[in-house]
Amino acid sequence: MLNPTDLVICGFDDSGQARMAAFWAADWCDRLGCQLRLMAVTGTVGTASRDTGRGRLTPAEQQGPRTAEALAALRAELARDHPELSIDSAVLRGLPADQLLEASRAGAVVVIGTRGLGPALSGLLGGVAEEVLSNASGPVVVVPSTLTQPTEHVVTLGIDPEGPSLAALRFALDIAERLRVGLRVVAAVEAGESAERAGLQLDDVVASVIDAHADLPIDQQVIRGRPHEVLARAAAGTELLVVGSRGRGGLAGRLLGSTSRKVVREARVATAVVRRPRKVSEPPGTAAT
Repeated sequence: MLNPTDLVICGFDDSGQARMAAFWAADWCDRLGCQLRLMAVTGTVGTASRDTGRGRLTPAEQQGPRTAEALAALRAELARDHPELSIDSAVLRGLPADQLLEASRAGAVVVIGTRGLGPALSGLLGGVAEEVLSNASGPVVVVPSTLTQPTEHVVTLGIDPEGPSLAALRFALDIAERLRVGLRVVAAVEAGESAERAGLQLDDVVASVIDAHADLPIDQQVIRGRPHEVLARAAAGTELLVVGSRGRGGLAGRLLGSTSRKVVREARVATAVVRRPRKVSEPPGTAAT
């Protein structure tokens, strides 16, 4: 769970989407009191990299010095905008997805853009982002290219009526309290599913946390429709959308497959996909610059 000493890592590839994600991450970390690390992954010509969108190996096209210069310039720009923010940067070698997954296993919250147009993290929310979303140990926040400024001071939590993710619930509660905003808990009910049952499940979720979070405004909504459409609409204009990822069953399973891709592509707010945290050791070779 996030605390003031936790690390947020934002993948960077010198694209417009990556810059947008970095600016969002800097603002978020500043508000939450977290440390921000900008991470770029570079290789040399002839280094093999996975092209998961096409299922074959291709030569890496990363340009290390150019990426490092762009990263340093971005870090300086963010530092000017957020003088109180603890921010550093790291340029690593290897495969982008592997490095981001390693950061997640070490306990960092990973922030990525929806698409990388530059040479380093090519195809975010193609191969790299989907691999990170499917395999990360902890929370992954996807910042969309269609990001809109929040008009409601609310964190939206999408729950599975068949059994909510406790990790996602705790994450959403923590963020809402530290941002001093409300929490909107939404259950999507598809055709053939019981809205009454979903409502009872929603009541149970809220009842389980209400005593410990008595000062937190909590709004409950049961909405019939396709999960990705329901969640995107319910979260529109809010601070953050949080969805859980527990395995292959129910909405949690769908959020690792087609629904997760549709949610993060359709939502116009940053979307956090939260998995159960794992305790692992600090990864080697990640010294900051």
